[in-house]
Amino acid sequence: MLQKAVYRAAKASMSLDLLNEAKSYCEKGIENDPSNEDMKKLLKLVNSKKQEKEQHEAQASQAVVEAKVRFT
Repeated sequence: MLQKAVYRAAKASMSLDLLNEAKSYCEKGIENDPSNEDMKKLLKLVNSKKQEKEQHEAQASQAVVEAKVRFT
């Protein structure tokens, strides 16, 4: 029963773009039940989305730096 709550919390966190929280819930769920394939899949998805977001933020930062250099 606890696993369902942890899984739902992870899914909700992910849908709210709270990726660190979602990752934490997934890790807790896997720690409690290492054979939980759904939780493992969700963790992979969270990690992938987190990596995408970090890449996007890095690109946006680079664009800001380039714009500042161009207009100064």
